[in-house]
Parts: sequence; C-alpha cells; structure tokens
Amino acid sequence: MKRPFGVIVISILYVVSFLALLLFSLPYTQTGTGGWILITVILVYVIIMISEYLNLKKRGFWMMIAFQSMYILLGLIVPLYRDYEQPIWIFVLSTLILIYTIMRKRYFLQKET
Repeated sequence: MKRPFGVIVISILYVVSFLALLLFSLPYTQTGTGGWILITVILVYVIIMISEYLNLKKRGFWMMIAFQSMYILLGLIVPLYRDYEQPIWIFVLSTLILIYTIMRKRYFLQKET
C-alpha cells in the first residue's frame, strides 16, 4: 500500500519539533541531571516513533497513539496543579493527529512482507 500523505506531513512536523526540542533544550541540560535524562528519553522515544510511524509499522502506530494520548492527558491534568494554561491549538493538533492516526489504522496493521 502507498503511504498516506497525512503520515508524511505528521512525520515532517515531528522531525521539525524534534529538532526544535533538541536545540531549545540544550541550555537547560546543564542545570540538572534529572531534566537532561528526561529530555534524552523523550528525544529517543520521538526518534523511534517517527521512524516507525513513517515506515507504517505497527509499533509506530501504537507509539503515536500512546504519545498523543499522554500529551492530551497531560494537557488536561497539568493546569489543575499548576498555574499553566496550555495553548488550545496544541490540544486541538494533538487530538487531530490522534484521530487521523486511528482513521489510518489499516495502513499500519497490514501484514508486513
């Protein structure tokens, strides 16, 4: 099957956000070990997720579902405990990516040859 255009667009968005996270998180990695470890774990997860998602692998599908679900959940929970309001467009974009990925489930769950 041919790779859906939306999968390519989402992968490009994640590559750009990965590079932005990498560049903008570098100054904060010097302040504490815990922050550096967390950022490293997230970056490794995102690298694996992007490559598996772009190659239409089952693991990429489930990693994207887990990542988007966690992101949406954190966006709903964090404002309850901190004086932080997540921009609404981030919530909407995450929800749209989650819905689109679920709609394209058949591309990821087909038999690999």
